[in-house]
Amino acid sequence: MKKTTELLEKEYVEALSTYRTQYSLMVQLFTVLVIGDFTVVGFGVDQRLSGVIALAAIFPIGIAVMMYFVNYYMFPIIFVAISIEQKLGNNRISHLMSTYFSFISHYSVYREMGSIANIKDEEVRFSKLKKLKVTSYRKKRSVNFLYLLLGVFHIIGGILLNIFFGWNFW
Repeated sequence: MKKTTELLEKEYVEALSTYRTQYSLMVQLFTVLVIGDFTVVGFGVDQRLSGVIALAAIFPIGIAVMMYFVNYYMFPIIFVAISIEQKLGNNRISHLMSTYFSFISHYSVYREMGSIANIKDEEVRFSKLKKLKVTSYRKKRSVNFLYLLLGVFHIIGGILLNIFFGWNFW
């Protein structure tokens, strides 16, 4: 029993470490995309090229897509960490991931993850986990919508600058 607990603790530490690493990579990629956006828009404004500003829509749309996929691929790591926390009980390890997840998600999703974690049949467990909507675990999906909206504004702004202010498109 002691070896099982030690193995679970090590796997828990690995899950947290993997989550932290992926989150750090997401922040780095987010930073690169924001800097790229400002650079390309700044170049477009400096050169009065409305097409460049419209083309810069790639960056905020890229941020929205990146955030969706990062959340999609971090979901199994969150699931594993929460499952281990439940198996280890209240006294062994603080419930860091459970607390974090309950902060960013609806409690019903957390509760459903807990019930899925208790399923013994691996095939059934994975099947139910895949059916759990990844996007449903985020309380506020409006952030991705704002990035998509910003991308649309880049395109509309580029077109309007061309039509009303006579900026060259390329």
